Amino acid sequence: MSKGKAPVLEQIDFDQADRVVDAFAVKRKVPSIVAPPEEMAAAAAPSGAVKAVESTDAVAPAEGVHGLSRAPRKLTVVVPEYVVDLLRAKVGKERCTVRYLVLKGLKDSKFEIDEVDLFPDGRREVRG
Repeated sequence: MSKGKAPVLEQIDFDQADRVVDAFAVKRKVPSIVAPPEEMAAAAAPSGAVKAVESTDAVAPAEGVHGLSRAPRKLTVVVPEYVVDLLRAKVGKERCTVRYLVLKGLKDSKFEIDEVDLFPDGRREVRG
């Protein structure tokens, strides 16, 4: 091995890297997996209680993504395991997304949900 000078490595701006990855994920409609904070995971009640945490970070919609009415925001929800199983089964059966099922459920419960925000499958654009 040579005893010359060690190469100088550039510093990495991890915040910038996170922003680039997040922008790519939004543009390509890649779902993200976010682990809940430890205190939230510990507080998840096995009794079936549902807890929600709203992110304060707004995510700009990607160009041409189903024409969302407003910029989307992430919402992390901790639910019992059987609810996740039920949602996944329905998603597979109806070939839609969990997002669609949640928004449709809210609309059915009389929440004002814009029709443009209700699209069954976020992975593929509908071509006419």
